Amino acid sequence: MIFEINKDQRIVVNASAGGVAIESSNLRERCPYCGSAYCYFSCDQSQHDDKQENEAEVKQRQLYNAAIDGLESLIIALVGVGVASEDKLRLAITEALDAIGNRF
Repeated sequence: MIFEINKDQRIVVNASAGGVAIESSNLRERCPYCGSAYCYFSCDQSQHDDKQENEAEVKQRQLYNAAIDGLESLIIALVGVGVASEDKLRLAITEALDAIGNRF
């Protein structure tokens, strides 16, 4: 299942007899220096330059990405048990992303 949220955000969920997994996702915010979604002032570039992102912004990105981790876990669970149709799940993902974006 491919859930295109908008032209920049999408998540691909693979559901098979073996289980459900996130095949790819670009929902997380990325480090403006190295492009990693898991870098929080750990790359060489960010340690020497705080013009693009300061510590408070890094903390916000970290909290946002933690919320996305939770959303992805919920998506896996919902797809796994067949709770919703693809259209309803897409709408729920969009609404959840909007709520997360408004929170952070």
